[in-house]
This record gives sequence, C-alpha cells and structure tokens, in this order.
Amino acid sequence: MLSQLVLLCVTLAPSLASADASSLFGEDSLVKTLDSNSFKTALEPNQTSMIAFISPTNVDHKELASDFEKAALGLHPFIPVYAVNCDKETNRKLCKEELIEKYPTVKLFPRGKTAPSLVYDDSNESSSAFYYWASRRIPNYVTKHYHVENIEPWAKEMKDRHAVLLLSKDKKLPLLWKVLANKYGGQLEMAYHRDRKGKSSVKLGMEAGGKKEAKILVYSAGSATPFRYEGIQKLDSLSRFFDTIISSTADLKTANKKAREEEFIPDEKELEIERKQEAQRLALAHGGFASLIDFEQAIKDGHGADWHDINGYPGMMGEPPARRKKDEDGEDGDDSQVVDDSEEKEEIHYPTVPASSSPPPSIASARYNSAKDTRNLTSMTSERILSIQSHVVFGYVGGRAAVFPLQCLGYDVDVVNTVNFSNHAGYGRSGGTKATASEINAMFDALEQNELLMPTRLLTGYIPGAEALSAIAKIAEKLRKERPEMIYLLDPVMGDAGKLYVAADVIPVYRQMLPLATIITPNWYEVEVLTDTAIVDMTSLRQALSTLHEKYRVPNVVISSIPLKTWLLAALPPSISPPISDDESEYLFCLTSSTEPTASEIHTNGIDGQHTIGNNHSTLSPAQRYPSTVHAACVPLIPGYFSGVGDLFSALVLAHYHSNTVPRPSPSDKLISQRSQSPSPPAKLSCSLTPLSYAASLAVTKTHAILVKTHEYASSLPPDERQPSDDELDNKNPMRRVKRMRGRELALIQGQDAIRGVGLTPENVRWMGEWDAFWDSS
Repeated sequence: MLSQLVLLCVTLAPSLASADASSLFGEDSLVKTLDSNSFKTALEPNQTSMIAFISPTNVDHKELASDFEKAALGLHPFIPVYAVNCDKETNRKLCKEELIEKYPTVKLFPRGKTAPSLVYDDSNESSSAFYYWASRRIPNYVTKHYHVENIEPWAKEMKDRHAVLLLSKDKKLPLLWKVLANKYGGQLEMAYHRDRKGKSSVKLGMEAGGKKEAKILVYSAGSATPFRYEGIQKLDSLSRFFDTIISSTADLKTANKKAREEEFIPDEKELEIERKQEAQRLALAHGGFASLIDFEQAIKDGHGADWHDINGYPGMMGEPPARRKKDEDGEDGDDSQVVDDSEEKEEIHYPTVPASSSPPPSIASARYNSAKDTRNLTSMTSERILSIQSHVVFGYVGGRAAVFPLQCLGYDVDVVNTVNFSNHAGYGRSGGTKATASEINAMFDALEQNELLMPTRLLTGYIPGAEALSAIAKIAEKLRKERPEMIYLLDPVMGDAGKLYVAADVIPVYRQMLPLATIITPNWYEVEVLTDTAIVDMTSLRQALSTLHEKYRVPNVVISSIPLKTWLLAALPPSISPPISDDESEYLFCLTSSTEPTASEIHTNGIDGQHTIGNNHSTLSPAQRYPSTVHAACVPLIPGYFSGVGDLFSALVLAHYHSNTVPRPSPSDKLISQRSQSPSPPAKLSCSLTPLSYAASLAVTKTHAILVKTHEYASSLPPDERQPSDDELDNKNPMRRVKRMRGRELALIQGQDAIRGVGLTPENVRWMGEWDAFWDSS
C-alpha cells in the first residue's frame, strides 16, 4: 500500500552532527547537533529546517529536549530538526549572528538562508506546538486544481519546464508534496488534484484504481499528454527521479524505468522509526497521550476514539494543552483571582436565537463571558494588528468602527489612515483629504527603518484609487513574504447594491491582492465584481465561490448581508432556513466558505494526514468532497440605514479567527473565555465547525447586538431626528439628513460589553450551520 511505502520513507537527516558531549541529544537522535561549520551546510536553499539554540546547562532544557525529540519524529524526514549548543565557545559567534538573546530559542528557516527565519514566540513548548508551527510554515508552491478540466491547459502553459501532478483521494495536501514543491520550485511545476473516486484518472487516460491509491503524472514541457511515475513514492526516491529529469541525463521514460526497478529495503533502525511514527499518528487520532508508552497502555485498557471526547483537544505527541484544574465536584476552580464582580454591569440583552441555531453539543460547556483580567496583558503584546483603512473625525466607519473593538478584545492595533474625513459620505457633505501613494510609502519606509512594522495580523479596508491601493498591495506582499504565518483579512471595499463607489481601476488591483489574503469579506455585489459573475441562482453562486477558491486561491471567504432572495431561500436546508413560524420578519443571509479542515477532519486524519499521500478514509461528509466547507446563517434584519457595519463585522471576524495552522490562541478569546477551562478556540470545538465559521458566528452575534442597541437608541430620539429617508426633502434641508445619520452611528462605546462578550453564552451565539449539500448540483 502507498501509505506503508510512504511511512517507510525514513532516510536519516544528513550526517552533520558534531561530537558534543554536553548535548541533550544523543548520536542516534533525530535531532542533529550542529556547530558553526555544519550549520551553513545544513541550511540548504530550498529546504525548511527547524533549529533550537540551547544552553544544555539549563535544567529547564531537559523538558524541551523530550518534546523536541517527539516533534522531530513527527516531522521526519520532511523537515530536518537540529540543535546548536550556544554554551560552546566555537558556537558563540554563530548564536550572536543569529541574534539569540534567550535560551532556548527555536527558529524555522523556511528556505534555508535565502529567506528570513521565523522565531517561535509561544510559551507553549510542547511537541504538538512545535510540529504544527513548523509543518504549516513550509512555503506552498503547489497549484491546487479543483476541476480536472483545468489540468490540461495548466500543463500546456509550462513551456520551459516539466509539470508534475499528484492525484490523490485525500482532501488534504500532503506534506511530502509541499516539501518537494519547495525543493524544486522554479525547476518543476507541481500541482495537486483530489480524485476521490478515480473519475479524474479515467479522464486523464489512467485506470481508476490500482494498487496505489495515489498517482503521480509527469508532463514533459509544453505537453498535455502525461505518463505515470511508477517508482516508490517517498521523499528520497522522488528526489532522485526529479533530479534526473531536471538534469536531462536521461529521457523521461528511461528515468521512469529506472525508478520502477528501484527497491527499498529498510534496515532495523528505519523500521524502528517507522513503528514510532505509526504509534505517534495513532496517538493523535485517538486524542493524544503523554507518551508513546501511555498510548500502548491506553489501547490495552480499552480506550479508543472516546479518548478525544473525554480529554478534549488532542495534544499531538505530548500532553494536551494546559487546562485549569477543577474542584472535586467538577465545577470550575475559584475564580476570585480572575473576575472582579464588585462593579455592577448593565445587562446585555442578546437576541433570542432560534432552536435551529442552538450551540453544537460539544460547545455547550464553553463560556464566553468577559471581565477584568490583567494576567494576559503581557502575552497580548505579541499580537499586533496593522489596520489600513479610512478614518473619520465623527462617527464610526472604517478604522473608527474596527480599531476600538479590536482593542477591546486585547489586540494592539497600529493604524494607517487611507483617508481623513470629517464624517462618512452618508451625511451628504464632508471634508478632508485622501492619502496618496507617496505619503503611504513614506510612512511605511519610516516604520521599517525604525523596526516598528511587526504585525501578526493585517486588516485592510477602504482604500480609494488604484495608485494608493497598489502601494498597499506591495506592502501586503512584502509582509506576507517576511511573515508567512501572518493572518491577513482583506475587505475589498468597492461598492454595494449594484453600484461602485470607487474608481473602476481598483478592481484588477484587488484581484491581484486576493491570493495574499487568509480571509476576504466582500459583500454580495463585490463578489460579483471580483469574479465577474452575476449571481442569480445556485449555479452562479457555486461558480463565484469556486473562482475565489480555485483561480484566486483564497482559503476563506465570508459573504455577509446577503439578500434572502426566493431562489436562495428555496435552496436552504431546514436547519439554516428562518423559523417557519416567523412570517413577518425579514432576514439577511451570511455565508462562509473555507478550504481549511473542520475539527472532525483534523481528528480523523491523524497528524495532519501528512505522513501518507494515499490515506483513504472510509467516511467523508458531503462537504469534504468538494472545493470547500460551507456554513450559513439567517439573521433578522433590523430596519434602518447603518454605516460601518461591514467594517465592524470584518474586525470581529479577524479577532476571533484561529487558523488550524496557528496553535497560539488569540488574545480576543483569552478575554472571552477567561472563566472557562477550555483553550481557545474551545477544547471541544464542534466537529462541523471550521475556524472561519467559528469566527463568523461570534462576529454575527456581536454585530447584531450592537445594531440592536443602536436601533433602540435611534428609536428614542425626538421625531425630527428620526425622520424617514426622502431624497427630495433631504436636498431641500441638508440638516434633515445629518440629524438622521447622526442618530444612527453605531453604539460601540455603549455596547462595548457586547463586543467583549459579557453575558454571552453558547446558547445565544448564532452558530453557523453546515450546508452539507451546497456543492451538490443535483
């Protein structure tokens, strides 16, 4: 079986170890010890490596050594793991050059010395955290084809190099394939296509099945006719084959014949590594155990998949993430040190949520309260958001609607204003200036010179004009290259209700920016503009989302405030549709589409499903068979005109978003969940939720609460300040419009407890429901 073959790809890391008696890692360890000379050799240009700079005399390093060993086992042979002893006289210069100021310091080199290194800055130094941190930061140069029809044109475009395609039943892109694409970037063009039932293989001229569940097809430069690689599908074998066809020392068929004849006979050492890796993978699938010995004993004791439900979030190779102790009766420990209840708070009335939106069972025990807590303030400073959008003196739109909520949720926010206006355009008259491209560039040049540009998250909103937007695009691209792990939410503010309120020349610039984004939050009309698709039915909606995910490679899409049109309402499953008993209320629709795995997929696939490129899971949800997992919710429409709602919503999505690739919790949920024993996101995150739908659920709930408070205030104003819209009367008396707008500014200050989550429980969160049949065109 392919999975067995790949699990046997355990070639040892290069023999770069130096004799170092004080090292915490032995000669047989997968963590190889480097000195100043072997350090240079280890950092190959197109390979990701993880290195711990240590001081072995430090007693605390013994615990690190154990976790680092387990992480090295999980990453082997894809990411070599090394250690440098900074206590050695000969290594002190190296440690100084690498700016090592404290021990241990763990650094990742995504592409050797050809790209900036990344420093691990989380207090969680478990093997699980190291594994995910390293494996998720390998540069991804793989083109993912969702539709088999796109493969032939793609292959033909490669005029100057060979193209290689992986066909696999897995939804998850294998780590092996990312490693190979990183190694051969610029020399080979590599792609991936999910072929769940073998139909794509048939269309490409291959048999549907076969002994190997995954197929590797090779296209010679400029050709659309592939041949199938028949060798061993493991790292060193594929590397030898790729080296041969790149160097042109043999034609493709000869190279394939040689690969087919190659045999792989592992020695005892390699078999032992493979056995430990398999035990490690199973341990994760069953919830994680303190050690591999614990895993074997747990199986003997009868524990199985229920271990996850009993113990919460799986801590990959080491202990599960830290949880607060409970009293003997099972209740939370004393919170007197955490929560100050001496000051009475105004009660927040969250709208009643229909039964269909009740919290998933596995979330029911989590809390979303917030109160005063200074324990997390130190760690919060590591989470900085760079906000680039509009600014007004009066009112709450753009940055004024986004920055305060982000600060309420514990983020440090650095602000760049793209416009400085007196008020938003809805007032009918305003004054101010727009930032030019040269002004923006000058500002960022100074930030760089002073080393003040260090965001972990990026938020961009309204940017008028293509020239200024192009300047921001270059900055976003630079930040993305320097910080591959940065979470970037792009709100492509262009228009609404069928009308652009920016110049049309920004559209191609936004399209160029889409691949940089982690999340985008366009409205209905902006999706149509970006995809050049008029959304008039389910087919066109699917096409628009497919374009965003496939053509522009956007992993996470949120579309909010969608009019609930007849054809859309007819397509909704009962679990997402508005309550049948509510015939009078109007509803808006919010939809999320994510290519990230759900909690259930992470649980099922073991260690990210990364050790094998041929895992065939017997049970797949309908959403797993298609380009993305879709969630949706219907939200009651609050009558009236409100500005800044989209800016607030986008900020809250970013605040509450936790990528599966980032083990560190965000400060927003440290504040939200401070009375809870659950890590963030909740330890028992519903298996149907994605990180995106989780964030959008909280964002929808809190935004709606702010709108309710704003509407209540506007309704209490004197009659002359809440008159209905009438363009003719407004034109005659401009203050009529001004008074109306002034009374409808978002009640952010008055509603700050709602933003923080005070009184918010799982029962009144508007949880997004999974739309299983969304991609089913039948």
